[in-house]
Amino acid sequence: MRTGFSTGRFLAAYVAGLGTMLVLDALWLNYAITSFQAALGDMLLDSIRLAPAAVFYLSYIALVLAFAIDWKSQRLAPAALRGAGLGLIGYGTYELTNHATMVRWTVGLVMTDLAWGAFLTAVVAAVGQYVATRR
Repeated sequence: MRTGFSTGRFLAAYVAGLGTMLVLDALWLNYAITSFQAALGDMLLDSIRLAPAAVFYLSYIALVLAFAIDWKSQRLAPAALRGAGLGLIGYGTYELTNHATMVRWTVGLVMTDLAWGAFLTAVVAAVGQYVATRR
């Protein structure tokens, strides 16, 4: 078993985590867009702004790897649990701030996106853990 941090292992875990997050989030957003359209209507853009999305995804993956991965263990469950916690915090910041400040940001949107953020970040953390510590 490989133990300890290395740049190569970090990069491999980063690429795997980023790929996982982009694929799963694209699938989710394609599915969930009708809920967002129903609740938010004309508040949504016709197309996404790529620069802010890129900043989020690129930095979020680095933080997930920094805080959820145990570089000396091959255990996936603890990484997934830490990832779920990070997802609740990260997505919660966004969702609860929007719910506190926007008229049309519903409790339903908050709860659905909190669950998604926890699940997505748990999966990304587990994938990162696996890639970072596989033999």
